[in-house]
Amino acid sequence: RTLEKLVYAHVLLYVNRNADPSCGGATASKELDRWLDVAIAKDLPWAYYRRGDLLYQAGHAAESIPWLQNAAERKEVNAAFLLGTIYREGAAGVSASEFEALRWLKVARVGGVSEAKGLADKIWEKRLKKAQTTADLEKVVNEISAYVDEDEYSKIFVEAKNLLKLRQILERNSLEPPVLPEGSIHFDECYTDVPGPDGLP
Repeated sequence: RTLEKLVYAHVLLYVNRNADPSCGGATASKELDRWLDVAIAKDLPWAYYRRGDLLYQAGHAAESIPWLQNAAERKEVNAAFLLGTIYREGAAGVSASEFEALRWLKVARVGGVSEAKGLADKIWEKRLKKAQTTADLEKVVNEISAYVDEDEYSKIFVEAKNLLKLRQILERNSLEPPVLPEGSIHFDECYTDVPGPDGLP
């Protein structure tokens, strides 16, 4: 553990120097690579994350993926969050994938990265907006239910269930479902007066 801490301290030192051209430039970059090689040789997950992050920051997203995934699979939450971010929007040489984005954002969220939940919610919101039929909407709601932990009270899940219930009420009363306002799926803000005898909880 003492050796690992020493290696980690050197990596952090040269990460900071590498980011500042006035602090060593090419020399700092070489030293950073050298210490990262030492850490990777010891198979330390955080070192794989650092290597992947440096590749991504340098514009080599496709090359960064194996390094980040190696770290994320061993619960390195920063690597998982970066993977989720990359897959959410896509990057040079990396196609966007909602499945992969949600997969890695969940690892990051469970590991304590608070920003991961917000990014995952944006993906679910996008998918809810794409749902054209009640069956489509119900499928997304079930997927959210499987994704969200039982002990987590997810606002996006509650809103999705409310939206599904509204769609079902409107169908039973032979009414057209409303068009969702751009940039919002918030049930309580959009629908306060629901027609029909069934009502809402």
